[in-house]
Amino acid sequence: MKCNSRIGLFGGSFDPVHIGHIELARAAREEFDLDKVIFIPAKQPPHKLVKHLSSAAARLKMLKAALKPFNDFTISRYELGRKPTTYTYQTAAHFKKLYPCSELFFIIGTDSLVELDTWKEIGRLVKEVRFIAGKRPGIKTGGRYCGSVKLLKKKLPGVSSSKVRELSASGRSLRGFVPAPVEKVLRKSRLYG
Repeated sequence: MKCNSRIGLFGGSFDPVHIGHIELARAAREEFDLDKVIFIPAKQPPHKLVKHLSSAAARLKMLKAALKPFNDFTISRYELGRKPTTYTYQTAAHFKKLYPCSELFFIIGTDSLVELDTWKEIGRLVKEVRFIAGKRPGIKTGGRYCGSVKLLKKKLPGVSSSKVRELSASGRSLRGFVPAPVEKVLRKSRLYG
């Protein structure tokens, strides 16, 4: 990666990756002229009390299927190889070492923006990365660090992973919720029942 590049970091459980994730990454790349976006699946997200998170292998398989058409989207296994909980400030420090002369942007949804004040080492984090947030319908923004976040102009689809899991478990169509290759993986694996 060339020096002075602009890199988007996009963390999450991606259980499963859906259209909202893809559109958020695309909008961030376009509006902020990012050279690439790195998707970083979490081993155990610190802000989500997930009773059952799908295996890393299953989530990686879906991410690979979803991101195949995009040359400037990649996947990092950094958090998957660490202890169960990795905080965003640790992930940011890792990528700062990898790309010391690049500008780092951390991509989040507005649901995460609402919780930003509670993130570990958030004061340090907002100095190391620039936050980009996508506006999801029905979620209000606010909080101490809201002013440090750039909101995307593009309107994003109101899709959630929990809704996709619910639809998949009941055997309903996932068209318009996940990329077609992800739906194929889900139908074949019956991951959510």
